[in-house]
Amino acid sequence: DGEALDGIVDYFNYVIVPALFLFRANLLPAHDALWLSLLPLLASAYGFCQKSAKTADNFFLGFPSYWNIVAFYLYLLKTPLWLNAFLVIALSALVFVPMKYIYPSRSPYFRMPTNVLGVLWAIVVLYLMYTLPHPPRGLVFASLLFPAYYIALSLWLEYSRLSQSPSWASDANFLSRQFKNSNPRLGYVSRSVIDPRTTPANICHTQVRLSLPFRRRRHGPSGNRAPVQPAGS
Repeated sequence: DGEALDGIVDYFNYVIVPALFLFRANLLPAHDALWLSLLPLLASAYGFCQKSAKTADNFFLGFPSYWNIVAFYLYLLKTPLWLNAFLVIALSALVFVPMKYIYPSRSPYFRMPTNVLGVLWAIVVLYLMYTLPHPPRGLVFASLLFPAYYIALSLWLEYSRLSQSPSWASDANFLSRQFKNSNPRLGYVSRSVIDPRTTPANICHTQVRLSLPFRRRRHGPSGNRAPVQPAGS
């Protein structure tokens, strides 16, 4: 399906070329330029090798190797070399941090506004490239609004996911115990399986009944229910 070739092309364009640019454009401290330019290569090689680099719910897991954007803005902004080195180290480390980042073209959240803003940002970037080596300084800073939006949205979605998941799981366990205690005559126990996006209003609709190795109670000759016995007895 071309997925392997797509990964090779992405690694070349998003990692190898920007790393070479960082080195050749003297954007890193001279004495540390070589090993600093190798960090993105090694970190992103690890990221690209992970099966979970693109999650089932259409997110990137770990910093998604946007080294071309990083190198582009470091060149435009003429930032201090020590700051460039710090950013390269920090972003390389974030490849190993299992945080979810928006996958713009497949995101289940805010896909339309993200893609519209992305197209506008791409047009601005093309114009900035056309005006090199002296692009409008104000437009350069204005173009940073989209990367800031991307990072802020990714952080907000990740915070929402992490903050909701434990509480929903706690509610699920509570409901499971309540169901078990209030239905002693049933031969099974209900255990809740909660998705991080589940809300308290529909927790009750996500219960999955799991059979336990107990027989249902049977009526005796007198009409009374017989005690529950283990399945193998």
